[in-house]
Amino acid sequence: MNTQKIRIEKLVHRGYGLGRSEGKVWMVPLTLPGDVVQARMIRDRGGHIEGSVDEVLEDGPGRIQAACPAFGDCGGCHLQHTDYEPQLRLKTDVLRETLSRAGVREFPDPEIIGSRPWSWRYRTEFHADGERLGFFARASRRIVEVEQCPLAASEISELLAPIRGVVKQAAPRGHWSLELVMGADRSIVAVAKGQDGGMRRMADLLVGLDGIDGCLIGVRGKRGFRWTKRGDCLLAHVTTDHSGAEVTIHADARCFSQANEALNAGLVCKVLEYAAPSEGERVLELFSGAGNLSVPLAMSGARLTTVESDRRSFIAAGRNLRLADVPDARLIKDTSARVIKNTIRDGGKFDLVVADPPRPGLKGLTDGLNELGPERMVVCSCEPASLARDLALLTDSGWSVERMALIDMFPQTYHMETVVQLKR
Repeated sequence: MNTQKIRIEKLVHRGYGLGRSEGKVWMVPLTLPGDVVQARMIRDRGGHIEGSVDEVLEDGPGRIQAACPAFGDCGGCHLQHTDYEPQLRLKTDVLRETLSRAGVREFPDPEIIGSRPWSWRYRTEFHADGERLGFFARASRRIVEVEQCPLAASEISELLAPIRGVVKQAAPRGHWSLELVMGADRSIVAVAKGQDGGMRRMADLLVGLDGIDGCLIGVRGKRGFRWTKRGDCLLAHVTTDHSGAEVTIHADARCFSQANEALNAGLVCKVLEYAAPSEGERVLELFSGAGNLSVPLAMSGARLTTVESDRRSFIAAGRNLRLADVPDARLIKDTSARVIKNTIRDGGKFDLVVADPPRPGLKGLTDGLNELGPERMVVCSCEPASLARDLALLTDSGWSVERMALIDMFPQTYHMETVVQLKR
């Protein structure tokens, strides 16, 4: 069974094409429904075979030549072998199937909000081994060097050549990473992390390049990273208020921000539409970050309580709320689990919960959220599998999924952002 001829039936989560041979399910990346491929077994997972493509024998509908020469070797993209509109349909099918398989019995068809398919990435992380700088290969830590990245904003892509010049002069030893983060005003901060103290020499050279406004260098020590700063490392990001007007917030480049800056305001608008916060309403926001949702929620007149465990993001959120002239918002620096537990203990209640968790989702939080008494919830998710698990638990405990939007923050990849409105 080392190689098999497989017809791909459908796309599933993480960008795998699913097919069958000799009674076994095969999962093969870089394929599309309708493809016939000669697939090689990589490993037997028990429930399925994980494979790779040796040869595409027949093209399925919609297969095209990928735009990037590194596609297939570089691990950053998964769907460049089909046009953008088919990508949206495939992702919608994957979202529906993931929810159904998890036991979410009733949910509406998602609204689809698309993106520009190229040059959307305002955050791009490169990995390096000595002087080799690029992206990790698929399922590997091998470095794939690229001349440019078609997903990255042009300003970021154009910095690759001069950065390689800097690396040749002052390459840190061992493995290290370099993330270029661009703000809404097109200013760029370089965030580099590694284990070699020689990285500070590289920081001096990087901040001298045209196009880089600031540099943060983290050298790993026994108690975490020790950071060195060069230049201005605060970045502007555009969110929106309840009327649709643009609002600017600022955050340290190390704080979380959406990679697709151009679509961020659309995401926030959809959250506000689903949440519909009203003046005086008690709103709990979990995983609030630097204030991307906090500021517009507070500007609606709601009585907002935000929860964030990351120190830098917590500080940024407080500053952004003060600048937006909504000083009455209550900010709590703690984990969501502990805040929910303490609020239940103290008899606290909320009318609305808004949550934008990381990939693990609301794991371990759904029972506590029920006890807080909200009538409405809005959940953002960048991971369909954890979202499906959470929605299955919530719908089993009396919630209904009223509306849902698939926001394609990550074109050419299997990743997707989903916003869900739930009612008691």
